[in-house]
Amino acid sequence: MDTTLKVVADYIRVNEHLVIPIPDGLPPSHVAAPLLCAGITAYSPLLRNCYGPGKKIGVVGIGTIGHIGVLLSKAMGAEVYTFSRYNTKKEDVLGLGADYFIATIEDEHWESKFADTLDLVLVCSSSLTDVPIDKFATIMTVDGKIISVAVPGRGEKLELNPFGL
Repeated sequence: MDTTLKVVADYIRVNEHLVIPIPDGLPPSHVAAPLLCAGITAYSPLLRNCYGPGKKIGVVGIGTIGHIGVLLSKAMGAEVYTFSRYNTKKEDVLGLGADYFIATIEDEHWESKFADTLDLVLVCSSSLTDVPIDKFATIMTVDGKIISVAVPGRGEKLELNPFGL
């Protein structure tokens, strides 16, 4: 696979608020691109909802966006709870600075243990059918939010039972 960056224009005309300069020495295709794509996907809901010190944020799905979500949440001063189906990524996310790791399939009664805890759940999972939204609703504080930056796959349905609220 060719990973070289191809320049298709020498100049563009754009509003300065829509452009982020890439610092010299930062490889655009290997480092900058993931940070700009996954980074803004995770950062935008955190920024728009004023999450930082004193807040408890859950990150669901520990892929590219989830990893960045953990790093940004921690850097913003939040207490970070991470959720994945199995314990295979536990050491990785704790190494990134997460305060808690919950394996939703392996850890029994996690929703009871963390009931009324989180201010925000950021859903980054690529497979929304594996995300127990009803259980996440029970771990939210009053006025807490569940924000999904993931899109269900074809044929997948995202269902929420209103009694979980």
